[in-house]
Amino acid sequence: MYSTKRRSAIVDDVKLLRDMIAGILRKAGFTNLVLAEDGQEAMFKVASNPPDLMILDIIMPIMNGMEVCSLVRQIEDTASIPIIVQTAMDDNEERLKAFAAGASDLLTKPVNALELVIRTKLHLKNLVLTEKQERYRHRVADELSTAKDVQQNILPSKKKLAEIRQATGLNISSVCQPSSELGGDFWGAHVLENGSIGFYVTDFSGHGVVSALNTIRLHTLLFNVGEAWINPHVLLSNINQSLCDMLPTGQYATMIIGLISPDEGTLSYAGAAAPPPLYGAWSKPDELFSDNNLGRLRQPPWPVDLIIKKGVPV
Repeated sequence: MYSTKRRSAIVDDVKLLRDMIAGILRKAGFTNLVLAEDGQEAMFKVASNPPDLMILDIIMPIMNGMEVCSLVRQIEDTASIPIIVQTAMDDNEERLKAFAAGASDLLTKPVNALELVIRTKLHLKNLVLTEKQERYRHRVADELSTAKDVQQNILPSKKKLAEIRQATGLNISSVCQPSSELGGDFWGAHVLENGSIGFYVTDFSGHGVVSALNTIRLHTLLFNVGEAWINPHVLLSNINQSLCDMLPTGQYATMIIGLISPDEGTLSYAGAAAPPPLYGAWSKPDELFSDNNLGRLRQPPWPVDLIIKKGVPV
């Protein structure tokens, strides 16, 4: 709802008209009115205390209404306020120029009191709604940014990957780029007591908040599974059952869980609707991704980098 306490500026070089408009608005309950006799005085008052709405005459000395409109629209604090232009001009071209300069609405002189009050209330009401929407947009943007940080923090950090490399000699590189602010793709890795590395890559259906919340759910399920990594198929089956009990119909994830043993040079894995990993020397990408090798597993000389790219282990 609009507030009659909103600051409204009345700009007209004719004192009688200024006082008349102010009297009409005061009678309608508006209390915070500021008057200016020309465009220059109006801009001084705009600069010192920006109004929420302007009722502006077009033809004035020193600085006319067109110039005032253009300047007001260039000031951040007043760029979106309603500007009601009052004019006696019947020329459609001149009216279009007023809108092009930044006018929100037009009142024809002589001003009709009821029309003036109704249009003023309507524009202030729209201003309040716009401000609410803008505050909501900023709040959502801040919350999404915070949620994105939380989601990024559940991914293995550079420090974590360096610790894995130091402990096992295995290099792990990753790229995780959500298609929107939040997504359902994430991965993780864990060093077991025997020096093996358990890892997972998953992709939840959809995008946005729901998918992001599901990644947190899954991360919680995998947070402390201990030595269950030794049997990827059993771990994946248990995770699958937990998600089936937890998620509503229509929400699901693809996932691969694997166990890398640097000492034995082996990879054991289980997948749920996820493509199989590709093995090869990363120094020979053309050979690795050739048509003959795609979809076919082969054992390279150990050690080999494990590349996590776009949610698919390579």
